[in-house]
Amino acid sequence: MTQMISVPTRGNATHVADLLGVSAQRIAQLGRRREVCADADGNYNVQEVARLIGREVTTLGIERYTRRVAFKSRIASNERGRATSDKANRWYDRATHIPRDLDINALPPRAYLYGTYLQRGQVTLLSASGGVGKSAWSLSVGIDLACGADHLGAGAFKKRKVLVYNGEDDTEEMMRRAGAFMLHHGFSADMRLSVEQNLTVVSGADGPLRFADYKDGKVVILQEAVTMFKKMVRERDVEVVVLDPLIGLHTIPENANSEMNHLIVEIKNVATECNVALLLAHHDKKNVSNKSVADASQDDARGAGTITTPTRTVLSLKRLSKSDLKRLRIPAEDASRVVAISKGAKSNYSPRESGSRLFYMHSVQAQNGDDEFAADNTVALGVYSSNAGPLLSDEQCDKVLDAIRDGVFRSDSQANRPVVELIAGIADLSIDAEVKKRISGLLSEWEAAGWIKREKGRVPGVRREVPVYRVGPNRPAREDAFEAVEDED
Repeated sequence: MTQMISVPTRGNATHVADLLGVSAQRIAQLGRRREVCADADGNYNVQEVARLIGREVTTLGIERYTRRVAFKSRIASNERGRATSDKANRWYDRATHIPRDLDINALPPRAYLYGTYLQRGQVTLLSASGGVGKSAWSLSVGIDLACGADHLGAGAFKKRKVLVYNGEDDTEEMMRRAGAFMLHHGFSADMRLSVEQNLTVVSGADGPLRFADYKDGKVVILQEAVTMFKKMVRERDVEVVVLDPLIGLHTIPENANSEMNHLIVEIKNVATECNVALLLAHHDKKNVSNKSVADASQDDARGAGTITTPTRTVLSLKRLSKSDLKRLRIPAEDASRVVAISKGAKSNYSPRESGSRLFYMHSVQAQNGDDEFAADNTVALGVYSSNAGPLLSDEQCDKVLDAIRDGVFRSDSQANRPVVELIAGIADLSIDAEVKKRISGLLSEWEAAGWIKREKGRVPGVRREVPVYRVGPNRPAREDAFEAVEDED
């Protein structure tokens, strides 16, 4: 029998947000601005908040609230032990049993804000060798999140307020990179306005942000700096934080496991206490720069194991090795400008991606030269697509992917004639050796981009399971079109 839960007249920020279909941060923001007042228990009047923001309690909101309360109630009923006031012993209050009637559909979904890369309340590590493009990628992700538009193939997402801290580039260089990215991708006036309103950039080139120092063999957490940073995040209602790079945030010996753990725990506390998704940029070891992206591992990251172990996701950004170029059929003229990002290094909460997402480093030429200095040429990242396969339109690509989703097509090279015929037919091409080669290249691109994947499956007329194509976790990016994604507001 379903438990009936009445809709409350008052509730905390999370409950009110569930009922009204907005973010809990927005409710908390109203409280900080004293536009609404919470009672002594931290609860808000639901109808007062609803009138203020022009929302009503919806059926979906009630369902969301009911699931959350029912789950919390079930967990609370199983908890044992006396509540403790000591923060260090909070684990004692979390002891519980797994309910026999646990329903996974009653649990709130993981709060992924950008693909399955960035999750609210968690730290994601981005590891790359120097000069590969981790700062460019991080800033580009921040720009896309600020306007709710996808230019890097991550899929649909909502607008978010983002803070990007870069300890190496000055503000002028960050502006130059942002300008090149927006110019290359043809940002509209509305998109640029969203970026202005939602993205904060902070340079540490002149005065670095530092969370920890190492003095007399001991780690000293610089609490004043940590507190000021959290204050900035909260005051600006930030939901996604980028810290780039890790090495600039401390003076601790990077290979010291127990010492580095103090710093990583402090960084994780920023994510949990401020309820933000935090992207932490870090460097690879020197001896892995020529490693295939297919073999990316969390162990590629430089320094102590405690840097990667506490994080939930590790992304690896690499230049393509010779084996990668051959496997992905990247033309020689593109090789030096293509980089790949892989979530195969580590992914605790979602399946590891079998393929890598490819990006091309476009050159954006400015017109700012003068009598003394030449005009700037700046890199802007975009999703990479070579001309190795048939030139399918967006509509034709969607037809192929729909057919792969609804049908069964073998992926082994000796029996893939049906998928070759499918693509050639949709592209209106006659099948010959050259067309086969181009279609093979196209399928490799799609697999690398995560649009399709290979797995074992049943095929009519074949007794054993054989390799087949399935639709992958990613969707094609449409760089030439912008469709606004409405904010939660």
